[in-house]
Amino acid sequence: MWQKLRKSYPPQLELIALFMLIFTVYWVIANYAFLSETIPTHFNFQGIPDKWGSKNEILVFPIMGAFLYIVLTALNIILAVAKDFRKYINLPQKRKAALSDVKVEELRIFLNRSLFALKVVTQGLVAYLLFMSIEVAQGKVADLGQWWLMFLLVILMIIGYLLWKSYRLTAGPG
Repeated sequence: MWQKLRKSYPPQLELIALFMLIFTVYWVIANYAFLSETIPTHFNFQGIPDKWGSKNEILVFPIMGAFLYIVLTALNIILAVAKDFRKYINLPQKRKAALSDVKVEELRIFLNRSLFALKVVTQGLVAYLLFMSIEVAQGKVADLGQWWLMFLLVILMIIGYLLWKSYRLTAGPG
């Protein structure tokens, strides 16, 4: 499995996303006792809290981070070890059959790299939102700041590039 995944990216890089997930768990544990009974649970587009709820809602961050990590890691592994990757390609049968083995492998590697990049950035976003939510709850800052928007833009850019490059890899001959 690791050999197949290694074609796409060094598996040691998984430690980046895993570290961010561990950070979210640690940060909740380290700060939970110091939170007031109500914390910000939703922010408007400017990053200003517009809904408040129970401090137990802070547990959503590590749960969401763990869910995203598990799902994206499972997808990476499934795509890496799939014997017949063509069955995961959503194309008309004629176009799918016309893809050369080289193109299929290129698509597999590209999709795995893109999913890994999404995993790292989404884990970073979850960690950032958790950190800033606690900062707002403790009165240290008034809003999320602007970095959350950068994370969102990077996620959208990765998805856009994923769609464009996947189309380009499957559109041409062979």
